[in-house]
Amino acid sequence: FKKEDIIALQFNPLNARLIVVDQMFTRNLAAGETFFGVAADKTTRWESGASFSLQSKLNVAKNIELLNNLSLVANYLEEFKNIDLDFTSTLNMKVNEYLSAILEVQFLYDDNALADLQFRQVFGLAVSLPF
Repeated sequence: FKKEDIIALQFNPLNARLIVVDQMFTRNLAAGETFFGVAADKTTRWESGASFSLQSKLNVAKNIELLNNLSLVANYLEEFKNIDLDFTSTLNMKVNEYLSAILEVQFLYDDNALADLQFRQVFGLAVSLPF
């Protein structure tokens, strides 16, 4: 579903995900331990499940745009109730022709990587000089 450039929804009842890591990260794992869900002495992990994504774009003011991106993935092959979450919100601000800024916040949850909510934020300031 897509309503102009304002909102878009997507549901995939069958989705595949492949996780690839270097074997040096799985070589010395203890019994039952994994690295991003990849077992000892392996380099890949295959997941199959359902995914849902939502993207939205909102013009907050004349030179300020808010972009939101939500992605949810559930694995059919293991515990279906463990849903992986990736939410990113980006605020793009153009002050004038020389100065712009960006503020981005991201929340991640994947119990195979780290069974805790992860948080990331970025602030960027750009100066443009015409030549």
